[in-house]
Amino acid sequence: MDWQELAFELRQKISGQVLARAPMERFTTWRVGGPADLLVIPWTKEDVQEALLFTRKHDLPITVIGNGSNLLVLDRGIRGLVLKFAGGLNTSHLEGNILTADGG
Repeated sequence: MDWQELAFELRQKISGQVLARAPMERFTTWRVGGPADLLVIPWTKEDVQEALLFTRKHDLPITVIGNGSNLLVLDRGIRGLVLKFAGGLNTSHLEGNILTADGG
């Protein structure tokens, strides 16, 4: 599979960050791990929806992570798409005295 090509395709659909063959050592507190085929840091809920649709369209496995704390990634990396919620989804909306905030 051409991961650069798939990353380019997904970048056209979302506003978040998309990286092909992303070294997971950069995204874990232990600083170890091989590459994720695709790494997505969504910035909006729509980004998450598009990423999920993309995995279905291309029959890709999906791994969901947070900040990478206490996460050990094998040297061979993670196959498919990694959806990293920490660092993105940072919008909020105040309506009256109700605050709604994304959890990334």
